[in-house]
Amino acid sequence: MSANTPDPDDDLLVLPVVNQCVDRANPEIQTYELRISKHTNKQLSALLASYNEYKSGNRATLTQRLRTFANNENKWRSLFQPARGHQRGDISELAAKKCPTARRIIETFGAKQRERTYKPKKSGSEMRPVVPLTAQRIAANNIWAAGVLRRQEDRQKVKMKLTQSGEDATMADADGDGPVGEELLTRLSLQDHGPANKLTTMRRVERQFLAFNHDVLGQFGDVKSQLSDLRTAVALSLLNTTHPATLAVQSASMCGPPHHQQQSHAAHPMLSARAAVSAFSAPTASHSVTAEQFPALVSTQDATFSFGEDPAPPTRLPAPFSTTVDCNIGLNGMPATAVAHDKDTIAPENRLVFELDGKSLVFDKSTVPNPPKISFADDISRLFREWHASDLLVVNGQGIPIKHWERFYKKRNRIKEHAWDVVGGLWGHWKFLVEERERYPSEEEFWAKYSDQDGKRLSFQRLLDILQDQRKVEQEREAAAALHFFHHDLSSAAARGYFRYKKSGKMRTHRKAKQVAERWRKILREQPDIAQEWEVIRAEFEESQAYPRSPSF
Repeated sequence: MSANTPDPDDDLLVLPVVNQCVDRANPEIQTYELRISKHTNKQLSALLASYNEYKSGNRATLTQRLRTFANNENKWRSLFQPARGHQRGDISELAAKKCPTARRIIETFGAKQRERTYKPKKSGSEMRPVVPLTAQRIAANNIWAAGVLRRQEDRQKVKMKLTQSGEDATMADADGDGPVGEELLTRLSLQDHGPANKLTTMRRVERQFLAFNHDVLGQFGDVKSQLSDLRTAVALSLLNTTHPATLAVQSASMCGPPHHQQQSHAAHPMLSARAAVSAFSAPTASHSVTAEQFPALVSTQDATFSFGEDPAPPTRLPAPFSTTVDCNIGLNGMPATAVAHDKDTIAPENRLVFELDGKSLVFDKSTVPNPPKISFADDISRLFREWHASDLLVVNGQGIPIKHWERFYKKRNRIKEHAWDVVGGLWGHWKFLVEERERYPSEEEFWAKYSDQDGKRLSFQRLLDILQDQRKVEQEREAAAALHFFHHDLSSAAARGYFRYKKSGKMRTHRKAKQVAERWRKILREQPDIAQEWEVIRAEFEESQAYPRSPSF
């Protein structure tokens, strides 16, 4: 035999079959013969990986590693055990060979013993060690299994007794969920098995009690809800049927100085009041009812309800309805959802103050409702109205225009953590449309621009697409103007650092058209000398540039 010819005994290996199952009664491991010379390095590497062995190295290394595994039958048992746990910071054998520090740690403290662990089904972060079953645990499991089987027999007995007694209507309760089946199961359990199953019996009784308690609480909740609806309806009917009233309410929910609160009913988008139906005072000589006669009227100052010349006598409600009813009434006659709160009754940790359109609004952030579900796709004109004056969102009795919704729902104010993720994108589209509308003197001129040849107004999405294209064209124009003015060097000293920013410790220059356009507009606002110089050369620049036209429709 030549030196290059492999020894047949060394070339033939006996290895365990991968992914096999071992019977506890017959723990023999199935094997097969492998001839190394008939396999490539890639196949040998994959075979080692299937045996949880290192798969790197040349052919000689792979062959030697495979022979070592084949000769060590104790390693074969590792195929039927869970993978060893690994934690961050553990020193592997390879790291110990290459790193002197790792070798020193092992020499000083010894190698870490890695215990075999099972991973839970739904989490890979928690590692639970394998705990062998003790004799007591096995006995407890056997008792539990026997109890389950006995309960199945009990159910069969209950069904037979129900059938014999003619109570077919209660067969559905025989599983222990209904009262009859539960009672019979409990009686059977006590008679047949004695006090051993008392714990199971108590659990059944407890389950029955909890179900009864849940039903009772649900019925009480329904009654309470109906009473609340009835009280609200009575309060609204009293306010609507008294007499036509000229209401001049001075809202103190804004918590500002009196001269900031002088608003008439006609100019105010919503009239918010909390009407008390506990008791109405007797009419005065001037037939006017002031705020003192409504003890639960919240956030009003010097509010006077002037009725007609011959007002109806005041009516006292029956005793069951002598309570305070929250009625935030908008101009459309529908009750709003928010209730006005006095600033002194708001907990300091929940009190916030916002400046909205020159007025202060004090409110409890815990009472801010979720964003209203509203769509303006079929009524864009309503969006233009609701943007500056709206009662879709009511906070502390005050209608909040849509333009201020970001103050209440953005994450930085920590009022509603995830609300802006839902309404933020849609709110941005609304703002986009409103900004374009305000470029025109009137809404008629806006729709004259954004209508098709037949005079039909463009849809919501079509408007957004057109405005997006127009904005992109404008950004490209402004970016080109900035490059022309600074001679295509935005990092020069003449740009005064407007186009520079710092990232990862390095100064960089903006390159995107949107960013360059934003900073170019900022320069023209903040640097009058640059703006004046730009006006001198602007006409020449625009004549020399060939801009793409705005998208047509």
